Amino acid sequence: MTDCIYHPGVEAVGECANCGKPFCAQDVTQTAEGRYFCRVCASQICAAPGQGPGALAIISLALSAASFLFCLITAIPGMITGYIELANIKRGQSPPEGRGFAIAGAVIGTVVTALMSAFIALMIILAIAGVIK
Repeated sequence: MTDCIYHPGVEAVGECANCGKPFCAQDVTQTAEGRYFCRVCASQICAAPGQGPGALAIISLALSAASFLFCLITAIPGMITGYIELANIKRGQSPPEGRGFAIAGAVIGTVVTALMSAFIALMIILAIAGVIK
Protein backbone atom coordinates (compact mmCIF):
# COMPACT_ATOMS: atom_id res chain seq x y z
CA MET A 1 0.00 0.00 0.00
CA THR A 2 1.09 3.62 -0.36
CA ASP A 3 1.84 6.31 2.20
CA CYS A 4 -0.79 8.61 3.67
CA ILE A 5 -1.14 11.87 1.72
CA TYR A 6 -1.07 13.85 5.00
CA HIS A 7 1.62 11.84 6.84
CA PRO A 8 4.49 10.74 4.56
CA GLY A 9 6.09 7.59 5.89
CA VAL A 10 2.85 6.36 7.47
CA GLU A 11 1.15 3.51 5.63
CA ALA A 12 -2.28 4.33 4.22
CA VAL A 13 -5.24 2.21 5.30
CA GLY A 14 -7.57 3.21 2.48
CA GLU A 15 -8.53 5.70 -0.21
CA CYS A 16 -10.99 8.58 0.02
CA ALA A 17 -14.37 7.88 -1.61
CA ASN A 18 -14.40 11.44 -2.95
CA CYS A 19 -10.87 12.37 -4.09
CA GLY A 20 -9.22 8.93 -4.15
CA LYS A 21 -6.21 10.04 -2.10
CA PRO A 22 -4.69 7.53 0.37
CA PHE A 23 -5.15 8.23 4.08
CA CYS A 24 -3.92 6.71 7.36
CA ALA A 25 -6.09 5.64 10.29
CA GLN A 26 -5.69 9.07 11.90
CA ASP A 27 -7.19 10.91 8.91
CA VAL A 28 -10.24 8.82 8.11
CA THR A 29 -13.92 9.60 8.62
CA GLN A 30 -16.58 6.95 8.09
CA THR A 31 -20.16 7.95 7.30
CA ALA A 32 -23.26 6.11 8.49
CA GLU A 33 -23.51 4.62 4.98
CA GLY A 34 -20.05 3.05 5.38
CA ARG A 35 -18.17 5.36 3.01
CA TYR A 36 -14.67 6.53 3.98
CA PHE A 37 -13.34 10.06 3.41
CA CYS A 38 -9.99 11.78 3.99
CA ARG A 39 -10.04 14.63 6.50
CA VAL A 40 -10.28 17.39 3.89
CA CYS A 41 -13.18 15.82 2.01
CA ALA A 42 -14.88 14.87 5.28
CA SER A 43 -14.80 18.47 6.45
CA GLN A 44 -16.45 19.56 3.19
CA ILE A 45 -18.87 16.68 2.63
CA CYS A 46 -19.74 15.26 6.04
CA ALA A 47 -20.12 18.51 7.97
CA ALA A 48 -23.68 19.60 8.39
CA PRO A 49 -24.21 22.93 6.63
CA GLY A 50 -24.81 25.83 8.94
CA GLN A 51 -23.91 23.89 12.07
CA GLY A 52 -22.42 27.03 13.61
CA PRO A 53 -19.11 27.64 15.32
CA GLY A 54 -17.48 24.98 17.47
CA ALA A 55 -17.52 25.24 21.23
CA LEU A 56 -13.80 25.95 21.43
CA ALA A 57 -14.16 28.97 19.12
CA ILE A 58 -16.89 30.43 21.33
CA ILE A 59 -14.90 29.70 24.49
CA SER A 60 -11.86 31.43 22.98
CA LEU A 61 -13.79 34.59 22.20
CA ALA A 62 -15.52 34.61 25.59
CA LEU A 63 -12.26 34.16 27.52
CA SER A 64 -10.50 36.84 25.50
CA ALA A 65 -13.37 39.29 25.88
CA ALA A 66 -13.46 38.63 29.63
CA SER A 67 -9.77 39.54 29.78
CA PHE A 68 -10.75 43.22 29.77
CA LEU A 69 -12.24 42.59 33.22
CA PHE A 70 -9.81 39.98 34.56
CA CYS A 71 -6.52 41.02 32.87
CA LEU A 72 -4.16 38.13 32.12
CA ILE A 73 -6.20 35.52 33.95
CA THR A 74 -8.39 34.83 30.91
CA ALA A 75 -6.41 36.44 28.07
CA ILE A 76 -3.80 33.71 27.82
CA PRO A 77 -6.30 30.80 27.82
CA GLY A 78 -8.42 32.71 25.29
CA MET A 79 -5.41 33.18 23.04
CA ILE A 80 -4.35 29.53 23.31
CA THR A 81 -7.84 28.11 22.66
CA GLY A 82 -8.22 30.43 19.68
CA TYR A 83 -5.03 29.13 18.06
CA ILE A 84 -5.97 25.53 18.87
CA GLU A 85 -9.38 25.98 17.25
CA LEU A 86 -7.83 27.59 14.16
CA ALA A 87 -5.59 24.52 13.81
CA ASN A 88 -8.60 22.22 14.27
CA ILE A 89 -10.51 24.12 11.57
CA LYS A 90 -7.53 23.88 9.22
CA ARG A 91 -7.35 20.10 9.79
CA GLY A 92 -11.11 19.76 9.22
CA GLN A 93 -11.79 18.67 12.81
CA SER A 94 -13.96 21.69 13.68
CA PRO A 95 -16.67 23.50 11.73
CA PRO A 96 -15.36 26.32 9.51
CA GLU A 97 -18.12 28.62 10.75
CA GLY A 98 -16.08 29.14 13.94
CA ARG A 99 -13.10 30.65 12.12
CA GLY A 100 -14.12 34.25 12.82
CA PHE A 101 -14.73 33.54 16.50
CA ALA A 102 -11.39 31.74 16.80
CA ILE A 103 -9.50 34.54 15.03
CA ALA A 104 -11.13 37.18 17.22
CA GLY A 105 -10.36 35.18 20.39
CA ALA A 106 -6.75 34.59 19.36
CA VAL A 107 -6.14 38.21 18.35
CA ILE A 108 -7.82 39.79 21.38
CA GLY A 109 -6.04 37.37 23.72
CA THR A 110 -2.69 38.08 22.07
CA VAL A 111 -3.12 41.86 22.17
CA VAL A 112 -4.26 41.93 25.80
CA THR A 113 -1.43 39.59 26.79
CA ALA A 114 1.13 41.77 24.98
CA LEU A 115 -0.23 44.99 26.51
CA MET A 116 -0.32 43.56 30.03
CA SER A 117 3.19 42.13 29.63
CA ALA A 118 4.49 45.50 28.44
CA PHE A 119 2.77 47.24 31.36
CA ILE A 120 4.27 44.81 33.88
CA ALA A 121 7.73 45.20 32.31
CA LEU A 122 7.41 48.99 32.45
CA MET A 123 6.42 48.87 36.14
CA ILE A 124 9.42 46.65 36.92
CA ILE A 125 11.78 48.99 35.06
CA LEU A 126 10.35 52.04 36.83
CA ALA A 127 10.65 50.29 40.20
CA ILE A 128 14.28 49.36 39.54
CA ALA A 129 15.04 52.91 38.41
CA GLY A 130 13.57 54.24 41.63
CA VAL A 131 10.77 56.23 40.02
CA ILE A 132 8.13 54.11 41.78
CA LYS A 133 8.60 53.64 45.52
